[in-house]
Amino acid sequence: MSRLLFIIVLLTFVLGVRGENSSFHLAKINGIPSSEVVALAQFYDATGGSNWKNNQDWFKTYTPSTWYGVKVRDGHVVGIELSSNNLQGEIPYGISALTHLEELCLYNNNIGGSLPPGFCQLKSLIKLNLAKNKISGEIPGNIGDLTNLNELVMSDNNINGTIPLSITKLEKLMGISLIDNNLTGTLPHDIGNMKSLAFLCLSGNALSGVVPSNIGRLSELKMVTIANNRLSGEIPSAIGRLVNLEKIDLSGNNLDGSIPETLCSLKRITVIDLSDNNLSGVLPQCLHHMSSLKGLFIQGNKLSVKVE
Repeated sequence: MSRLLFIIVLLTFVLGVRGENSSFHLAKINGIPSSEVVALAQFYDATGGSNWKNNQDWFKTYTPSTWYGVKVRDGHVVGIELSSNNLQGEIPYGISALTHLEELCLYNNNIGGSLPPGFCQLKSLIKLNLAKNKISGEIPGNIGDLTNLNELVMSDNNINGTIPLSITKLEKLMGISLIDNNLTGTLPHDIGNMKSLAFLCLSGNALSGVVPSNIGRLSELKMVTIANNRLSGEIPSAIGRLVNLEKIDLSGNNLDGSIPETLCSLKRITVIDLSDNNLSGVLPQCLHHMSSLKGLFIQGNKLSVKVE
Protein backbone atom coordinates (compact mmCIF):
# COMPACT_ATOMS: atom_id res chain seq x y z
CA MET A 1 0.00 0.00 0.00
CA SER A 2 1.34 3.43 -0.91
CA ARG A 3 2.28 5.84 1.86
CA LEU A 4 -0.20 8.40 0.47
CA LEU A 5 -3.13 5.98 0.59
CA PHE A 6 -2.13 4.91 4.09
CA ILE A 7 -2.18 8.53 5.26
CA ILE A 8 -5.54 9.23 3.59
CA VAL A 9 -7.19 6.23 5.25
CA LEU A 10 -5.71 7.05 8.64
CA LEU A 11 -6.81 10.67 8.42
CA THR A 12 -10.33 9.56 7.51
CA PHE A 13 -10.50 7.08 10.36
CA VAL A 14 -8.79 9.20 13.00
CA LEU A 15 -11.76 11.55 13.25
CA GLY A 16 -13.82 8.79 14.78
CA VAL A 17 -11.04 7.61 17.04
CA ARG A 18 -10.49 11.10 18.44
CA GLY A 19 -14.00 11.08 19.80
CA GLU A 20 -13.01 8.17 22.04
CA ASN A 21 -9.38 8.98 22.80
CA SER A 22 -7.98 12.30 21.62
CA SER A 23 -4.40 11.37 22.55
CA PHE A 24 -4.24 8.24 20.38
CA HIS A 25 -2.09 8.37 17.22
CA LEU A 26 -2.79 5.69 14.65
CA ALA A 27 0.56 6.14 12.97
CA LYS A 28 2.27 4.82 16.12
CA ILE A 29 0.62 1.39 15.88
CA ASN A 30 3.37 -1.18 15.57
CA GLY A 31 3.88 -4.91 15.27
CA ILE A 32 2.07 -5.35 11.94
CA PRO A 33 2.44 -3.74 8.47
CA SER A 34 0.69 -0.45 7.77
CA SER A 35 -1.55 -2.17 5.21
CA GLU A 36 -2.91 -4.41 7.94
CA VAL A 37 -3.42 -1.45 10.28
CA VAL A 38 -5.55 0.18 7.58
CA ALA A 39 -7.49 -3.08 7.03
CA LEU A 40 -8.31 -3.35 10.73
CA ALA A 41 -9.32 0.32 10.84
CA GLN A 42 -11.68 -0.17 7.90
CA PHE A 43 -13.10 -3.33 9.45
CA TYR A 44 -13.69 -1.61 12.80
CA ASP A 45 -15.38 1.35 11.15
CA ALA A 46 -17.49 -0.69 8.68
CA THR A 47 -18.87 -3.02 11.38
CA GLY A 48 -19.65 -0.37 14.01
CA GLY A 49 -16.69 -1.06 16.27
CA SER A 50 -17.63 1.63 18.77
CA ASN A 51 -20.87 -0.29 19.45
CA TRP A 52 -19.38 -3.78 19.76
CA LYS A 53 -20.10 -5.59 23.01
CA ASN A 54 -16.36 -5.90 23.53
CA ASN A 55 -13.84 -3.68 21.73
CA GLN A 56 -11.20 -3.82 24.44
CA ASP A 57 -7.91 -2.16 23.41
CA TRP A 58 -8.97 -1.57 19.78
CA PHE A 59 -7.23 1.72 18.86
CA LYS A 60 -6.43 2.26 22.53
CA THR A 61 -3.09 0.44 22.61
CA TYR A 62 -0.41 0.48 19.92
CA THR A 63 -0.02 -3.29 19.79
CA PRO A 64 -2.87 -5.02 17.89
CA SER A 65 -1.98 -8.34 19.51
CA THR A 66 -3.68 -7.02 22.67
CA TRP A 67 -6.90 -6.03 20.88
CA TYR A 68 -9.92 -8.16 21.72
CA GLY A 69 -10.35 -10.98 19.21
CA VAL A 70 -7.19 -10.25 17.21
CA LYS A 71 -4.41 -12.82 16.94
CA VAL A 72 -0.98 -11.76 15.70
CA ARG A 73 1.87 -14.10 14.84
CA ASP A 74 5.25 -13.32 13.29
CA GLY A 75 4.27 -9.72 12.67
CA HIS A 76 0.97 -10.37 10.87
CA VAL A 77 -2.71 -10.62 11.75
CA VAL A 78 -3.58 -14.32 11.53
CA GLY A 79 -6.92 -14.41 13.35
CA ILE A 80 -10.06 -12.37 14.01
CA GLU A 81 -12.56 -13.95 16.43
CA LEU A 82 -15.49 -11.66 17.19
CA SER A 83 -18.44 -14.01 17.52
CA SER A 84 -21.61 -12.76 19.28
CA ASN A 85 -20.17 -9.25 19.54
CA ASN A 86 -22.86 -7.04 17.96
CA LEU A 87 -21.03 -6.42 14.70
CA GLN A 88 -23.21 -4.64 12.13
CA GLY A 89 -22.71 -3.18 8.66
CA GLU A 90 -20.75 -5.07 6.03
CA ILE A 91 -17.37 -6.73 5.69
CA PRO A 92 -15.24 -4.09 3.90
CA TYR A 93 -13.21 -4.55 0.74
CA GLY A 94 -10.03 -3.72 2.65
CA ILE A 95 -10.10 -7.04 4.50
CA SER A 96 -8.33 -8.53 1.47
CA ALA A 97 -5.14 -6.83 2.72
CA LEU A 98 -4.97 -9.31 5.60
CA THR A 99 -3.15 -11.81 3.41
CA HIS A 100 -1.88 -13.86 6.36
CA LEU A 101 -5.34 -14.29 7.92
CA GLU A 102 -5.98 -17.91 8.85
CA GLU A 103 -9.16 -17.65 10.92
CA LEU A 104 -12.14 -15.33 10.49
CA CYS A 105 -14.93 -16.12 12.94
CA LEU A 106 -17.82 -13.65 13.05
CA TYR A 107 -20.55 -16.07 14.12
CA ASN A 108 -23.85 -14.69 15.45
CA ASN A 109 -23.70 -11.00 14.59
CA ASN A 110 -25.75 -8.67 12.39
CA ILE A 111 -23.43 -8.39 9.41
CA GLY A 112 -25.23 -7.82 6.12
CA GLY A 113 -24.32 -7.23 2.51
CA SER A 114 -22.38 -9.62 0.33
CA LEU A 115 -18.82 -10.80 0.60
CA PRO A 116 -16.63 -8.03 -0.86
CA PRO A 117 -14.70 -8.32 -4.13
CA GLY A 118 -11.26 -9.68 -3.44
CA PHE A 119 -12.41 -11.74 -0.45
CA CYS A 120 -10.95 -14.87 -2.02
CA GLN A 121 -7.52 -13.25 -2.01
CA LEU A 122 -7.32 -14.41 1.62
CA LYS A 123 -5.47 -17.51 0.49
CA SER A 124 -4.06 -18.29 3.94
CA LEU A 125 -7.60 -18.73 5.31
CA ILE A 126 -8.12 -22.05 7.10
CA LYS A 127 -11.30 -21.41 9.08
CA LEU A 128 -14.22 -19.23 7.95
CA ASN A 129 -17.31 -18.99 10.15
CA LEU A 130 -19.89 -16.34 9.23
CA ALA A 131 -22.95 -18.27 10.43
CA LYS A 132 -26.02 -16.55 11.92
CA ASN A 133 -25.67 -13.17 10.22
CA LYS A 134 -27.63 -11.41 7.47
CA ILE A 135 -25.15 -11.90 4.64
CA SER A 136 -26.73 -11.87 1.18
CA GLY A 137 -25.53 -12.20 -2.38
CA GLU A 138 -23.81 -15.23 -3.85
CA ILE A 139 -20.90 -17.38 -2.77
CA PRO A 140 -17.94 -16.02 -4.80
CA GLY A 141 -17.39 -18.01 -7.96
CA ASN A 142 -13.67 -18.18 -7.23
CA ILE A 143 -14.02 -19.59 -3.73
CA GLY A 144 -11.87 -22.44 -4.99
CA ASP A 145 -8.92 -20.04 -4.70
CA LEU A 146 -9.03 -20.50 -0.90
CA THR A 147 -6.99 -23.67 -1.26
CA ASN A 148 -6.04 -23.89 2.43
CA LEU A 149 -9.62 -23.72 3.68
CA ASN A 150 -10.45 -26.42 6.19
CA GLU A 151 -13.82 -25.21 7.50
CA LEU A 152 -16.54 -23.26 5.66
CA VAL A 153 -19.54 -22.29 7.80
CA MET A 154 -22.07 -19.78 6.43
CA SER A 155 -25.35 -21.23 7.67
CA ASP A 156 -28.33 -19.09 8.74
CA ASN A 157 -27.81 -16.22 6.30
CA ASN A 158 -29.59 -14.95 3.18
CA ILE A 159 -27.12 -16.28 0.62
CA ASN A 160 -28.58 -17.04 -2.80
CA GLY A 161 -27.40 -18.32 -6.15
CA THR A 162 -25.73 -21.66 -6.76
CA ILE A 163 -22.89 -23.53 -5.10
CA PRO A 164 -19.90 -22.64 -7.30
CA LEU A 165 -18.22 -25.50 -9.14
CA SER A 166 -14.84 -24.21 -7.97
CA ILE A 167 -15.67 -25.31 -4.42
CA THR A 168 -14.68 -28.83 -5.44
CA LYS A 169 -11.07 -27.62 -5.73
CA LEU A 170 -10.91 -27.30 -1.94
CA GLU A 171 -9.25 -30.63 -1.31
CA LYS A 172 -8.35 -29.73 2.30
CA LEU A 173 -11.92 -28.81 3.23
CA MET A 174 -13.23 -31.00 6.04
CA GLY A 175 -16.55 -29.32 6.78
CA ILE A 176 -19.19 -27.34 4.85
CA SER A 177 -22.29 -25.88 6.48
CA LEU A 178 -24.58 -23.77 4.31
CA ILE A 179 -27.79 -24.69 6.15
CA ASP A 180 -30.81 -22.35 5.97
CA ASN A 181 -29.95 -20.07 3.09
CA ASN A 182 -31.59 -19.51 -0.30
CA LEU A 183 -29.28 -21.61 -2.46
CA THR A 184 -30.57 -22.99 -5.73
CA GLY A 185 -29.16 -25.13 -8.51
CA THR A 186 -27.63 -28.57 -8.20
CA LEU A 187 -24.94 -30.19 -6.09
CA PRO A 188 -21.53 -29.83 -7.79
CA HIS A 189 -21.04 -32.88 -10.02
CA ASP A 190 -17.36 -33.14 -9.02
CA ILE A 191 -18.10 -33.28 -5.30
CA GLY A 192 -16.23 -36.58 -5.16
CA ASN A 193 -12.95 -34.66 -5.56
CA MET A 194 -13.22 -33.23 -2.02
CA LYS A 195 -11.40 -36.16 -0.46
CA SER A 196 -11.01 -34.61 3.02
CA LEU A 197 -14.71 -33.78 3.47
CA ALA A 198 -16.18 -35.16 6.72
CA PHE A 199 -19.26 -32.95 7.16
CA LEU A 200 -21.61 -31.89 4.34
CA CYS A 201 -24.53 -29.85 5.69
CA LEU A 202 -26.82 -28.20 3.13
CA SER A 203 -30.31 -28.55 4.61
CA GLY A 204 -32.93 -25.83 4.31
CA ASN A 205 -32.24 -24.52 0.81
CA ALA A 206 -33.83 -24.98 -2.62
CA LEU A 207 -31.24 -27.28 -4.17
CA SER A 208 -32.52 -29.50 -6.97
CA GLY A 209 -31.21 -32.28 -9.20
CA VAL A 210 -29.80 -35.61 -8.08
CA VAL A 211 -27.34 -36.72 -5.43
CA PRO A 212 -24.17 -37.27 -7.52
CA SER A 213 -23.06 -40.90 -7.50
CA ASN A 214 -19.43 -39.89 -7.03
CA ILE A 215 -20.32 -38.86 -3.48
CA GLY A 216 -19.29 -42.44 -2.77
CA ARG A 217 -15.65 -41.37 -3.23
CA LEU A 218 -15.75 -39.25 -0.05
CA SER A 219 -14.35 -41.94 2.21
CA GLU A 220 -13.88 -39.55 5.17
CA LEU A 221 -17.51 -38.41 5.22
CA LYS A 222 -19.20 -38.74 8.63
CA MET A 223 -22.33 -36.63 8.18
CA VAL A 224 -24.54 -35.77 5.21
CA THR A 225 -27.56 -33.54 5.82
CA ILE A 226 -29.35 -32.25 2.72
CA ALA A 227 -32.86 -32.22 4.16
CA ASN A 228 -35.68 -29.91 3.04
CA ASN A 229 -34.49 -29.20 -0.47
CA ARG A 230 -35.82 -30.23 -3.88
CA LEU A 231 -33.58 -33.18 -4.68
CA SER A 232 -35.00 -35.78 -7.05
CA GLY A 233 -33.97 -39.09 -8.57
CA GLU A 234 -32.78 -42.15 -6.71
CA ILE A 235 -30.51 -42.50 -3.71
CA PRO A 236 -27.21 -43.58 -5.26
CA SER A 237 -26.07 -47.04 -4.20
CA ALA A 238 -22.53 -45.62 -3.99
CA ILE A 239 -23.44 -44.16 -0.58
CA GLY A 240 -22.75 -47.66 0.72
CA ARG A 241 -19.03 -47.00 0.18
CA LEU A 242 -18.98 -44.27 2.83
CA VAL A 243 -17.51 -46.53 5.48
CA ASN A 244 -17.17 -43.71 8.06
CA LEU A 245 -20.70 -42.34 7.67
CA GLU A 246 -22.55 -41.87 10.97
CA LYS A 247 -25.58 -39.81 9.93
CA ILE A 248 -27.45 -39.27 6.68
CA ASP A 249 -30.50 -37.00 6.43
CA LEU A 250 -32.16 -36.65 3.04
CA SER A 251 -35.65 -36.02 4.39
CA GLY A 252 -38.08 -33.53 2.88
CA ASN A 253 -37.05 -33.92 -0.76
CA ASN A 254 -38.52 -35.51 -3.89
CA LEU A 255 -36.36 -38.62 -4.00
CA ASP A 256 -37.90 -41.69 -5.62
CA GLY A 257 -37.01 -45.29 -6.34
CA SER A 258 -36.13 -47.82 -3.69
CA ILE A 259 -33.80 -47.65 -0.71
CA PRO A 260 -30.51 -49.23 -1.80
CA GLU A 261 -29.46 -52.28 0.20
CA THR A 262 -25.91 -50.93 0.17
CA LEU A 263 -26.91 -48.76 3.13
CA CYS A 264 -26.55 -51.91 5.20
CA SER A 265 -22.79 -51.76 4.55
CA LEU A 266 -22.51 -48.65 6.74
CA LYS A 267 -21.20 -50.22 9.93
CA ARG A 268 -20.90 -46.89 11.82
CA ILE A 269 -24.25 -45.39 10.88
CA THR A 270 -26.43 -44.25 13.79
CA VAL A 271 -29.16 -42.20 12.05
CA ILE A 272 -30.83 -42.65 8.67
CA ASP A 273 -33.59 -40.14 7.89
CA LEU A 274 -35.29 -40.58 4.52
CA SER A 275 -38.73 -39.39 5.60
CA ASP A 276 -41.09 -37.31 3.45
CA ASN A 277 -39.89 -38.32 -0.01
CA ASN A 278 -41.43 -40.43 -2.79
CA LEU A 279 -39.52 -43.62 -2.07
CA SER A 280 -41.18 -46.92 -2.91
CA GLY A 281 -40.45 -50.62 -2.92
CA VAL A 282 -39.66 -52.91 -0.04
CA LEU A 283 -37.64 -51.70 2.92
CA PRO A 284 -34.38 -53.67 2.98
CA GLN A 285 -34.65 -56.20 5.80
CA CYS A 286 -30.99 -55.85 6.63
CA LEU A 287 -31.67 -52.39 8.07
CA HIS A 288 -33.44 -54.06 10.99
CA HIS A 289 -30.28 -55.91 11.95
CA MET A 290 -27.73 -53.07 12.00
CA SER A 291 -26.31 -52.90 15.51
CA SER A 292 -25.08 -49.32 15.17
CA LEU A 293 -28.38 -47.89 13.91
CA LYS A 294 -30.26 -45.94 16.59
CA GLY A 295 -32.76 -44.06 14.43
CA LEU A 296 -34.45 -45.02 11.15
CA PHE A 297 -37.01 -42.52 9.83
CA ILE A 298 -38.94 -43.52 6.71
CA GLN A 299 -42.43 -42.09 7.22
CA GLY A 300 -44.04 -40.09 4.44
CA ASN A 301 -43.01 -42.46 1.64
CA LYS A 302 -44.65 -45.32 -0.28
CA LEU A 303 -42.58 -48.10 1.20
CA SER A 304 -43.73 -51.56 2.11
CA VAL A 305 -42.29 -53.83 4.77
CA LYS A 306 -41.76 -57.52 4.22
CA VAL A 307 -42.81 -59.60 7.18
CA GLU A 308 -40.21 -62.24 8.08
